[in-house]
Amino acid sequence: MWQRDSRRFFTKKQRRTAYLNHDGRCAKCSEYLTQGFHMHHLRRWADGGQTELDNGSPLCERCHKEIDK
Repeated sequence: MWQRDSRRFFTKKQRRTAYLNHDGRCAKCSEYLTQGFHMHHLRRWADGGQTELDNGSPLCERCHKEIDK
């Protein structure tokens, strides 16, 4: 059975810090983020991008879907 790699996902503390660093707004469109906002790896996890704040940005669901096309 397929299992998620927990190292891939940003922690609650990282998410909270990213949210505060961006004043609660999406890093792409500047709309206010909802509770279930997405964290985007700037350098993809699959390409060796680490799950660290300097490699992540908070995005609304719409912008995250747009970026990941």
